[in-house]
Amino acid sequence: MLSKKLFLCGSLCKGMTHHKLIEDAVLTTQEARARGSAYRLEVGYPVYCSEGEEVVHGEVVELKNLDVIWPLLDQFFMYKESKAEKCVYLREIVKVQTAQGEMDVYTYGLNPLKKPKSAQEILNARWRDDFAAITPLTEELTLEEATYIKKLGQCTGREIVPYTPLTRILEKRGFVIDKGRRPALTKLGKELFQFLL
Repeated sequence: MLSKKLFLCGSLCKGMTHHKLIEDAVLTTQEARARGSAYRLEVGYPVYCSEGEEVVHGEVVELKNLDVIWPLLDQFFMYKESKAEKCVYLREIVKVQTAQGEMDVYTYGLNPLKKPKSAQEILNARWRDDFAAITPLTEELTLEEATYIKKLGQCTGREIVPYTPLTRILEKRGFVIDKGRRPALTKLGKELFQFLL
């Protein structure tokens, strides 16, 4: 059974873009810090990595509805326990410091072996300042572009998403690629899909 506590750094934190995904499952929130590093993904969102010696500020949340929230978090971070070594994110236990002292909690951290080449380490792990200074690519998409990317991201391979003039625009932006007569998401497109609500 997974614990009730989770260390967050990035867009799932309170007041951030994706917090509403977990908001109903959060019982308590407290400031916390962990050793590691913070990276900005090409899509513009900050993520935590347990590898590193910086002090990364974030939050520890206590969760309810564990049978629902952990699968939802696994899906958000595209984490599969059976193929953990191949995942971009790892669900791992890290030591965090809070006002109540030190504790071991779960977190979803960037897998150092699968870190995207385009991910940039954030100076002094000050991810909130970095995030405030940039606009994530998800916020630059039109509703039509976001809908098309979502359709491609949800495709199981059986459905065919047709080519449209929008496909060509998204190809030029590096989000979509031609996979032999059918469009598919590039790595950046998959990153966009992950962070689209």
